[in-house]
Amino acid sequence: MGAELWRRSDARQQKTTAVAVDSRTAVLASLLAQGLRTRVMVSETPWGTGLYLLDHEGRPLRNWGDAPDHTKPPTLAVRVAIVPSDLDEPVDVYLDPVADTQVEYAGNEAHPVEDAAERLIRHYRPAFPRAEAAGR
Repeated sequence: MGAELWRRSDARQQKTTAVAVDSRTAVLASLLAQGLRTRVMVSETPWGTGLYLLDHEGRPLRNWGDAPDHTKPPTLAVRVAIVPSDLDEPVDVYLDPVADTQVEYAGNEAHPVEDAAERLIRHYRPAFPRAEAAGR
C-alpha cells in the first residue's frame, strides 16, 4: 500500500490537491499509511510540513483541543507530526488524544523519521480498528 499524500488547499471549501513533499515527509507518510492502513494529509506550516492521519471516511482525526467540551462534536484536526524544514532537526511528534477512541494524550517528542513513525503508529493504532486487528 503506497502513501497517498493530500494537502488542504482551501480550508473553507475543503478541497484537496496532491502536493510534492521532501523525502523525509514522504518516508514518514508512507510508513504511517502502511502501518496504520490509512491515508495521510500534509499541510504547510511556518516550521515545516504538518502531517494528519485520515479516518476511514477520509477526514482528519479530531479532538476538542486544550479545553475539552464533550457536549459538542470535536472540531480540532489532530496534527500528529511536523517534519521541520531544517533537515538537521528531528521530527516533532504529537501524541494527542483522539475523540471517541482509547487514544489519550501522551506528550510531545522529537525523533528521527523511522523512530517517529514507530512511535506514532504505536500511539495512534487504537484509532484504526483495521490496523489494530492486523497488529495483534
